[in-house]
Amino acid sequence: MRKGNEETMIRRMRKMMGRRRRPIFDGENERLMEKKKKKKKKKKKKKKKKKKKKKKKKKKKKNNNNNNNNNKSKKRKRKKVTLPYTYLIPSNHPCLVPHNCSHLYYLNLRDVETITWGPTKENGFGYFVHAKNVGVDL
Repeated sequence: MRKGNEETMIRRMRKMMGRRRRPIFDGENERLMEKKKKKKKKKKKKKKKKKKKKKKKKKKKKNNNNNNNNNKSKKRKRKKVTLPYTYLIPSNHPCLVPHNCSHLYYLNLRDVETITWGPTKENGFGYFVHAKNVGVDL
């Protein structure tokens, strides 16, 4: 038997015996003392390098400066101007439910989350309509 195998056999025997008292093998203590003195250094694992993602090149848009009158039949698209996330209604507002109000008819309120009453910079107090997407059709 090789030297390494002998040590593994001793380890196996210990596992089998558990914590019970067991006979000490010949020269076991000496070998254990040497082992404690000579501790092998653990090899450090090399870190894997992260691959860099390649940036996609943006395609340049062509300038269509053709003044052809052939495209008159096509409908013009409405431009949407986005307002800030909260829209202020002044405190002297007559309606109790501001987002159903005719005064706000020109506003395109979608996904109205909350309506809060709070202080304003100019008017003192007012309703704040919090909506995900607030836009005005021009």
